[in-house]
Amino acid sequence: MASTPALGDNDVVQRHATAEVDLPLLSYVEVYLNCRGVTGRQVEEAKVALRQVERTHPNIPAIRVLLG
Repeated sequence: MASTPALGDNDVVQRHATAEVDLPLLSYVEVYLNCRGVTGRQVEEAKVALRQVERTHPNIPAIRVLLG
């Protein structure tokens, strides 16, 4: 099984920019954050970035964040 590549600091924002075009009907997202080897601050920054996507996407999709 292939592992999921880690996202860099700007990946969430960059991917959001295309989500408006590629996913115009997006209404729900479930995200699993692998928290191994990262700081609490990095986890919080990722959650904040996801919440920003939630607020700025045209459909305001519900985002559920699962921590692991």
